[in-house]
Amino acid sequence: MATQEATDSLNETVKLLAKVETNLRKSKDEVWHIKRTDNRKVRVLVRPSIITLGEIDTVRQEFSADLWFGVWYEEPELKGKKRREEVVWQDQWAPRVDLFNAVKVDKHERKYDLIIRKEDGMPIVMISNRVQATFKDKMDLRSFPFDYQNLTIRLMSNWPSSQVEFAKNMAHKDTIRTDNFVGSQQWKVYKHLLCQPGATALDQGTSQRQYPLYNITMHVQRKMGFYVWNIALVEFLIMLLSFTAFCVPHDKPWSRLNVSLTLLLTSVAFKSVVTQNLPKISYLTLLDKYVLFCMIFQGLMVAQNALASVYPHTFDEISKAVMAVVIVLAHFLFGGYALIQVR
Repeated sequence: MATQEATDSLNETVKLLAKVETNLRKSKDEVWHIKRTDNRKVRVLVRPSIITLGEIDTVRQEFSADLWFGVWYEEPELKGKKRREEVVWQDQWAPRVDLFNAVKVDKHERKYDLIIRKEDGMPIVMISNRVQATFKDKMDLRSFPFDYQNLTIRLMSNWPSSQVEFAKNMAHKDTIRTDNFVGSQQWKVYKHLLCQPGATALDQGTSQRQYPLYNITMHVQRKMGFYVWNIALVEFLIMLLSFTAFCVPHDKPWSRLNVSLTLLLTSVAFKSVVTQNLPKISYLTLLDKYVLFCMIFQGLMVAQNALASVYPHTFDEISKAVMAVVIVLAHFLFGGYALIQVR
């Protein structure tokens, strides 16, 4: 009888403490996370699967993705439990894995499972996550349109690195589906993922603690055909037509200048039209450099046409040869760099 009264009194005390904890919270949505009683460092295994890679926005430095990832960790405190239905998951310790570089999360579903390891009976907790989100990542466009981008999804635990560490789950293969990629007309997606654990830098926040990260990197390469055929080739042909000015005798500079200035203005007008199809960034891409080179060359051609009537005929012949050599060498450099980027 006394034992029953003590049990009832203890239950009432637990309920009272739970109410006190709830009242101390700033809002109903605030969660007080449960710390481990054994104070051990937990090794969390991660296995991602990219279901759909969505739109890649190089201007906003963002990309969207639909992914699944699972996390596994040992939980000795669940010994004696056989099924997940026996566990009150909200009362258990959790690794608190968040999407570190997500700017918008449209969907995040979590499901818990309990797996008993046959060798030693150790309970393994598996948390299955299904996410649809938009992520922010730095993209380097200096080689545009021959650029190759690393798109990284960063998972972070809100426990410090002294309490949690991430590791790759070697029992399962990381996967990415490429058949339903919505940007397949502009990008080529490689059929592999590069997954690496890491940690936040101490200078990334006000906290003096480091937090574990798990980086899931996808590799994509831009399909440059549209930009090569519709911009670079057209600009090259306009520049090449500048040599037609040499068909006019050098002692008629007004006729030469008429041809050269018309082509230069055509190039400027073409540049203003195609700018809307180019990334709006503060530095020059490879395509920007090529277009500017063509325009500068045409400007030099205008200067040559003006000076040809002042200097002897040999100046006209020598400058014509020099400009032809410059064109050939410049295109060898641009072409070689582009070939290296593609390979």
